[in-house]
Amino acid sequence: MSKILIVEDDKEINALLSNVVQSNDYRADTSFDGFSGLQMALEKDYGLILLDLMLPYKTGEEFIRQLRVKKNTPV
Repeated sequence: MSKILIVEDDKEINALLSNVVQSNDYRADTSFDGFSGLQMALEKDYGLILLDLMLPYKTGEEFIRQLRVKKNTPV
């Protein structure tokens, strides 16, 4: 079972995405802000990250930029 990280601050959208992901036999971890989402992405390996661009504490663009640097992933 692949793991998917959902980073979305809107609780209803987050829950909807999580339900869709889990109903298709994937494991979903969720976060509601860019800071905690980035911490989760750095601690675990995810097959996919569903990322909102407008997040509290860290934008989606900052999230991607920092994740690439810290995991040494090319652009």
